[in-house]
Amino acid sequence: MSHNMYNTHNRYKNRNRIQFRRSLLIFLSFVALFCVGIWFGKSRSESEQSFLSAQLAEKTNEIGLLQDDLMRARATAQTAETRYTQLQNDVLKELPFDGPLRTLIEELRQRLDEGVDPERLSFSIKATRPPQNCTDPAVKRFVIATPAYKGPESRAEIESALFVSGHGRSAKNTSGAPEAWYNPAQPVQIVFETKDGTRQTKKGALPFSDTMIVKDKEYRFTLSEGARSFVKVTYDRCDYP
Repeated sequence: MSHNMYNTHNRYKNRNRIQFRRSLLIFLSFVALFCVGIWFGKSRSESEQSFLSAQLAEKTNEIGLLQDDLMRARATAQTAETRYTQLQNDVLKELPFDGPLRTLIEELRQRLDEGVDPERLSFSIKATRPPQNCTDPAVKRFVIATPAYKGPESRAEIESALFVSGHGRSAKNTSGAPEAWYNPAQPVQIVFETKDGTRQTKKGALPFSDTMIVKDKEYRFTLSEGARSFVKVTYDRCDYP
């Protein structure tokens, strides 16, 4: 009887021990899995951190290279701008922006735009030569006609070859009323006319110069303000061509 009670007690005791060991094994398994999870997560985190660090270093290096390229590009652009300004200044010094050469260039451009053959223009320029057998300058004068002028027609006769006349705007008195004489500060219109009826007109503010070809002679004129109502014509004559 006592022997059976002893065995039953041992059996319960062994069962409890087996359950404890099983529980301990399960607990240790969970601890091991937890530790493995932590290690794996830490390893993955370190791997990702290492990858991101490498990416950051690469991008930082690329940014540095781009900044260097940008600085070089800015330096190149600044150099090019400086060179452009220098060339522009050199061109401005060389090109004729004032004086008769500029007028000639504008006239050449206008003739080309009108369809004149460039070779013809070139031939004309090459055929031009300095004036020869020119006379001494002479002076004539005539009255500029105005809307308020009621006097006789006035014109200057040049060596029985042509006539010079003109029209202008009336000067005004202190009351604003027009006078008979012209206003020399306003543009005038000058007409050069040969005896055969060939006319040449020029309009502008005095003084100005012009030329006219009559047969084998070239007449060169400078027109300027004279006494009240008058325009002074200074001219000479040269062989042409």
